[in-house]
Amino acid sequence: MSTFVAEEFIIKPGKMGEYAALVMKYDSYRKDHPELFKELLSRKGFTHVFGGKVGGCVELSEFKSLEDSQVCGGRLMATQDFMANIVLPSLELAVPGTYSNSIWNSFP
Repeated sequence: MSTFVAEEFIIKPGKMGEYAALVMKYDSYRKDHPELFKELLSRKGFTHVFGGKVGGCVELSEFKSLEDSQVCGGRLMATQDFMANIVLPSLELAVPGTYSNSIWNSFP
């Protein structure tokens, strides 16, 4: 079984291009700093296409366990460079009040 951290938010109108560039920056950062992401098994991002809320995004991060997600998340939050150049800019692109996260376990 895996544990998934699901992050949901809505990108401000006209900012999807900036968000896409930030996702590419995240991917590059992850490749350049694998030691920071060692518990992360996979990551997928989705943007809203039809129905629901315009500008909606979902990011799913897969870990072996809840503990692994906490270890990895704690390490990333303590990394000033990551927070300043990836996390904070991404939050600035989100419509205020739309960010949420939840943790899901897969089942057999």
